[in-house]
Amino acid sequence: MTSFFLHKPSLRILMVRGVDATVFLDGLSTNLIPVASGFVVRTAFTDRAAKIIASAYVLTRDEGAVLVVDSMWFEGLVAHLAARMLSQDVELVDLSQRNQVVCEFGPLYGPDLGTWNVKEGTTVARVHEELLLHIGSPAFAEEKEAEKEWDAWRIDHMWPEDGKEILSSRHPLACGLDAIVHPSKGCYIGQ
Repeated sequence: MTSFFLHKPSLRILMVRGVDATVFLDGLSTNLIPVASGFVVRTAFTDRAAKIIASAYVLTRDEGAVLVVDSMWFEGLVAHLAARMLSQDVELVDLSQRNQVVCEFGPLYGPDLGTWNVKEGTTVARVHEELLLHIGSPAFAEEKEAEKEWDAWRIDHMWPEDGKEILSSRHPLACGLDAIVHPSKGCYIGQ
């Protein structure tokens, strides 16, 4: 079998930098955010009515975390996070201009599930057994189109997508995101 590549220009990159970054994100998201560097998790941020503000992939790093977020959620998520920073050691930095995201799906080689590494200057994160996110320079993302194959893969693997199944009018459990709502997670907005 062949793996496919799809450039996702709608995905943006937000660096949440600072000593308190991972704990800060963990307190606001539906999934557990690891403190240690080298992990990737999918999570959602919700409002007080448990409606989705944003879904995101969170890559933990020594200096904080990198969030991969669809542009439809980006500004709302930045506003949501900024309003809650208070006196915590957290800084928000938009890295979208310097990075693009390409999804590789199908049978794959790469990092273990739930981890990321850097290969030839590109960050590679395994978010599903058959899905890698490649985050790198805009030149890396050119001519990577497989939209029809992507939709078929998503349906086969019940992988909801922002703007299709994942909508702000829905609770994470109502749009197929039950895997990212951790059952023993402490409080988060909208719980």
